Amino acid sequence: MDINQIYISKETPFGYKLIKANNLIKLDNYNIVPAGPDEIYLEKKYQFKKVNLPDIGKYNFANSKIKEVTLNNGLLSLKTLSKILVQIYKLIGNSNKIIKNSKLTITKIENGEIKIKCREYIKNINISYPKPEPNLCVYEIFSQSEINGINIEIKFELTNQEMIKIKS
Repeated sequence: MDINQIYISKETPFGYKLIKANNLIKLDNYNIVPAGPDEIYLEKKYQFKKVNLPDIGKYNFANSKIKEVTLNNGLLSLKTLSKILVQIYKLIGNSNKIIKNSKLTITKIENGEIKIKCREYIKNINISYPKPEPNLCVYEIFSQSEINGINIEIKFELTNQEMIKIKS
């Protein structure tokens, strides 16, 4: 699509006025997303600051928004840290490897063990762990991914509106 042919309609008391979009906004700052045969959306492009694993502790992930998750070169629709962590653990699939490399207090579940409040359970790999606070959860996701050769990238919008990305 030719960006010079994108128009934005503006309602006036006399009807609609069509204005070339590139006269109103800098189109280079937007992705053009098709929404139908005659309709598009302009989606703002974000500039994400790259953060390395040792620097994760400098950021506060509480109440942050997950903008995008790429796991082993595929986009994930998961938008919570706890669900992403479960996905990482399931990819590893070996409770001994998970426990050995974890910063969490992970225990193996035996058949018939009673579930304890405030703990997460992953039945198919027989582990339970306390639900971690956001910063520890981010650290665990990337630490386990790096150790186990899992490629993951998460893009965050922090509560201070800073946009960052972390990749293993």
